[in-house]
Amino acid sequence: MQAEELTDEQLEQAMKQAGIESEELSDAQWEQVDSADNEPEDYLEELERLSELEGEFDTARSQFLRSYADERGHALSEWRETASLLAADPEALMAAIEGSFPTADKLEAKFGFETHLFQVALPQNLSKELVTAGEQQEVIAARRAAARQATHPSK
Repeated sequence: MQAEELTDEQLEQAMKQAGIESEELSDAQWEQVDSADNEPEDYLEELERLSELEGEFDTARSQFLRSYADERGHALSEWRETASLLAADPEALMAAIEGSFPTADKLEAKFGFETHLFQVALPQNLSKELVTAGEQQEVIAARRAAARQATHPSK
């Protein structure tokens, strides 16, 4: 059993055992919770900015890939000269080096721009109790202890 799987009753028991008292939210605090939960979901500005960033990324990727083939060729040319001075078998060294410089078509697949959007909301069954930040660690420890005790009663 994971600590997050505890029932409300098990959590209350663990809090009681740890000597943690809960606090009621004030009306003003509940109004803040409710207003935050009811704010309009206006993501247009963020989505527009993400679209701009994606465009900038695509432009930079295209510029890099256009120049990459020439840069790769230049680097391999320099390595050929150096390999003949460094290794008894320069062709074997060059094969390893060429494998370290992928071709532009293989390299293009390594660059990507993705966006993942998540909506975070309060649970529908949020109780009207608030645990202070200082007590939060104690609650986590109490949950873990209760979960350990539930799964290993002899410990």
